[in-house]
Amino acid sequence: WSDAGSTLEESTLESMMTDTRASVGHWIQSVGTKEEEAAIRADYKLKKHLATKSIGKKLREGYSLTQLQCQVCKMPLMESLGVPECVVCPQVRKKAQKRANSKRRKSGISPGEESPGYESS
Repeated sequence: WSDAGSTLEESTLESMMTDTRASVGHWIQSVGTKEEEAAIRADYKLKKHLATKSIGKKLREGYSLTQLQCQVCKMPLMESLGVPECVVCPQVRKKAQKRANSKRRKSGISPGEESPGYESS
């Protein structure tokens, strides 16, 4: 083994580690809650299921449906005490958080960590 060969192996190893860190970093970003929310909103059947459950529950609690539509999920807003609100978006967010936390646990990332650039609301 020569010093030149050792240096080459070290630089190759460092390059591989850098590539791996970049790949893992990209994958970590893909398990963010924001991305999961977008995926749920794009999944019509799941969004419809969440909306049906949420709206039915709120109707039983005395809420009423309005003709207004949520600008985010496009589902009807509900009204209680004269205040219109979306009852679907909080359920989408809750489901997205569960999905993202599950993916983080599987990857060894702390469930509370968010992907870089995500600000929870």
